[in-house]
Amino acid sequence: MAFDISRRFYEICHYVCFALVLCNVLYRHLFYIAVMLLCYVGVWIYKRSQNTWMDINGQGILITGCDTGFGFHAVERFHDLGYTIIAGVLNMESKGAQKLRKKKSKRLHIVKLDVTSDTDVMEAVKYIQSKRLGLWGVVSNAGINFPGDVELTTTDQFQKVAEVNLYGGIRVIKGCLPLVRRSKGRVVVISSARGLYSWPGESAYNITKHGIETMADCLRLEMRKFGVKVVVVQPGDFDGATSIMSPIQLERIKQEFGTMWENASDEVRSTYGKEYLDNMYQARSTKMIDITPVSPDPITDAIQQALFRSTPFSRYFVGGTDGYVDIVGVYAKLFNILPESVTDKFAEWWTDCHHFSNK
Repeated sequence: MAFDISRRFYEICHYVCFALVLCNVLYRHLFYIAVMLLCYVGVWIYKRSQNTWMDINGQGILITGCDTGFGFHAVERFHDLGYTIIAGVLNMESKGAQKLRKKKSKRLHIVKLDVTSDTDVMEAVKYIQSKRLGLWGVVSNAGINFPGDVELTTTDQFQKVAEVNLYGGIRVIKGCLPLVRRSKGRVVVISSARGLYSWPGESAYNITKHGIETMADCLRLEMRKFGVKVVVVQPGDFDGATSIMSPIQLERIKQEFGTMWENASDEVRSTYGKEYLDNMYQARSTKMIDITPVSPDPITDAIQQALFRSTPFSRYFVGGTDGYVDIVGVYAKLFNILPESVTDKFAEWWTDCHHFSNK
């Protein structure tokens, strides 16, 4: 009891101190803060006025993950705008690849590109060189989603997600950098709002998004001397614009949950119970039924700005949910500002992860 009272007292003190410090900073430095904000707005307006669309002289754009989702929509838009596109697909016979082939355009090149394969990446680069296309930009978009608690997710599953979302992006970007550097072009990394915060049951996915964000930040600084710009696009809640909640993906998740259960120790099984994973899968199935289609256009707009504007932002955070407030997106922006006691409470409230009632 004494410990509980002490902990509560500490939390109250934490909130009070945070509020007092914030009020003190605002009061004592209000003038300087106002001047800084005005300067920032002035610089932003100036940069926007100087921001023009660039002529890339027919050079190519490589986009990964074009079977579905953001990659597929980006290929369609940029091709229709007259750009030369190299669309990397995981499966040459996928519906997306077949639909793109129907365009029968000399400006649209479809290549097999499994981002986990060094061979596929090297072959894609050789193809670009053999066609003498030149490479203005690479859009690292390919990725997979993966739910699961840390204790249940196997090490192999962590590695599987990282091979696509993290090392896959690094593999493609490294392979393309010599060509992009020659053109003083662009590297665009499709990350996620989840690369900004932590969330229960999403560790394997969030780890990779945090990682690719850090890689992009390092690369942005390293490439400045070569005139190459590196831009991160952070989608919020756009599940309704991708295949992330498709029946195929749900079946994959079901199989992965089966793998978790098969590899779990007796102690872990007795602690969680099979019903825990069943409920997690059922929640995702219900979400798929209730999901509202969302236009991918805001993300494609951001990619377009990142690729073709003379002075793009380093980051484009794009909220989703088709016109409603993206609550998780707001949480992502505030995550590193608010105390952990606040963000933890929000995550617990949103996911109900602090209650364990599977049995």
